[in-house]
Amino acid sequence: MAFPRMKTALKIIMVVPAALFAGLVLYEMTLAHSRIWLLAGIFLGAVLFHGLVESIYQLDVRGLWSHRKQMLVTVALSFALAMVFWLDLSGYDSYLPKMGSIKSMNIEDSSVCMESEHWGKPAAGLEGQEMEAAYNLISDIVSDKPWKDSGQAFHNITVTYTLGHGRKAVRRYNIPVEKYMDQLDWLYQCRDFKEDNCSVLTADSRKISEISVSVFNPDIPYEMMYENVEKKDREEFRKIYSEELAELKYSEVMKEIPVGSLEVFYYSGLDDPGNGAEESNLSATMGITHYIYPSFSKTIEWLTKKGYVDKIQREGQYKIRQITLYRNDGENQMNQVTCTVKDPALIEEVKSKLVPADLVQGGSLLDLDPNVTIDVEYVSGRDVWTVGMQADSETVKKLENAAEK
Repeated sequence: MAFPRMKTALKIIMVVPAALFAGLVLYEMTLAHSRIWLLAGIFLGAVLFHGLVESIYQLDVRGLWSHRKQMLVTVALSFALAMVFWLDLSGYDSYLPKMGSIKSMNIEDSSVCMESEHWGKPAAGLEGQEMEAAYNLISDIVSDKPWKDSGQAFHNITVTYTLGHGRKAVRRYNIPVEKYMDQLDWLYQCRDFKEDNCSVLTADSRKISEISVSVFNPDIPYEMMYENVEKKDREEFRKIYSEELAELKYSEVMKEIPVGSLEVFYYSGLDDPGNGAEESNLSATMGITHYIYPSFSKTIEWLTKKGYVDKIQREGQYKIRQITLYRNDGENQMNQVTCTVKDPALIEEVKSKLVPADLVQGGSLLDLDPNVTIDVEYVSGRDVWTVGMQADSETVKKLENAAEK
């Protein structure tokens, strides 16, 4: 405002990023259903912020509609910049370093384990033949354009390329799940990949402060089913579980519902696990959730043999009193149709089909109705527990047809 010649330039510098942000917000608010909302948000944002800046310049609200030619230029610049990213005109998304220049590739995948920090052995990345195979997979994805707007389910990975002189390049890739399922299964069974993403496979056992485990039983509220693995059994259990976790395939994560879970608590930021760390207060630890899949037969057998499954099920004096369904109506997520089922015979028939929400990993190929959430109410004497669950479409339909509305 002190330098009139700079007003137009400063206005563009402020309005264009604000318009892009407005478009992104509207696009995300509509759950990324259509890029039309992105363009609409950019247009509205450019018009609104241009008028706002002009009103400030002129100290008059009537400045909202002044300098309309400049407003159109700002809208055009905003659209042009959006197109640069939309069409990847800069080549950023399609960037792929030459194979000969890569020393190692580190692939981060949150579907293996939702870690906030890596607390195991330092990540080494893929090298040699494994790196070459992963590179070929990513090369195929980068050059595979048709699937991108086809509505397919996709999977995200983040790749860090370590190049010559220690330089690093980081890119994020979306992988169409069904088309590349075999390659993703191969990647998941690379030991180096698993160790880089799942600290429990390599961490010093002295860093682990507690392991609590649960195996699902439909007759018990899931929140009550956790049992701590005794310290004397902890390392043996971790070894057995880690062996099966290392063999876990991507297709299992996408298609199989876990039969249980475990939470591993560890001492965060502790480089030297000695010096009485085992006596540290639990509040100084962090927890990571892992899952027990149907193929983890050795893990389940060990938990049964050691009596942990029996300990977990000792609370089995509960019964299900009622099941309440909440269905989201179309795209209006706030409009919920509710129905309740109290018929004991029907509850007994369907209870094995109900899956605790805590065990649903968001696998895009799971046979569960994504538009229905279920509250299962357990009672034992005066105690009442409500557990959030999901079910397949057939079970949901059966419950809705028989519900007391």
